[in-house]
Amino acid sequence: MSSLHASPEEPEWLPTRPSLLARLRNHADSASWHRGWEEFYAIYCPVVFRYARKRGLSETDAEDLVQEVVAGLARRLPGFTYDPGRGSFKTWLFRICRNKVVDHLRRQGRGMQWIQPGDMADGLSVAEMEDTTILQPDEAWELAWELDLRRSALDLVGQRVKPMTMRLYLYHVVDGHDAATTVADFADPKVTLDAVHLARHRVQKMMDDTLDRLRSGAAATR
Repeated sequence: MSSLHASPEEPEWLPTRPSLLARLRNHADSASWHRGWEEFYAIYCPVVFRYARKRGLSETDAEDLVQEVVAGLARRLPGFTYDPGRGSFKTWLFRICRNKVVDHLRRQGRGMQWIQPGDMADGLSVAEMEDTTILQPDEAWELAWELDLRRSALDLVGQRVKPMTMRLYLYHVVDGHDAATTVADFADPKVTLDAVHLARHRVQKMMDDTLDRLRSGAAATR
């Protein structure tokens, strides 16, 4: 095996959404409970932050909103039982986040006059934001959700391969440099065309598997 590549093990390195929610409700196991919140924060809080910013909140207000959402979830989760017949976890989290955004706008007294050029780029008005009959995730939430799935996948895969392997993948695949250019630019005797191709194949497979698991692992709660 190339020295550039780690051998990934298969513990529960990426929890399914049901198991993560179970950890968050399990106060009896302090270590698991704390780890669960760390994982939740890493996976989902960037979604909430991006959504709040997309909906016109300042960076500071978006950070405050993240903390409010987490605090609200901590209060609600002990009594939360997932029921696929009543809706998905993604939708449940969206409704909490959306309501918090509307609360922020109301507290600031920001009515229709607050909209500025470039705000709410998808055209959703404040009146629509306040429409309680809108129960399904909107375009801004779906975009934030998908972007964060990919960010989470990169972070998780990066923990399971050697740093050079990830660097090669990012430079070659994400940044779009061809294999020969990658070899030349790295100027490292270990970085050969075979190593670049192997990094691409290995990491892409792990990325695809991770994204599938983030989606399907969440399928029971999304």
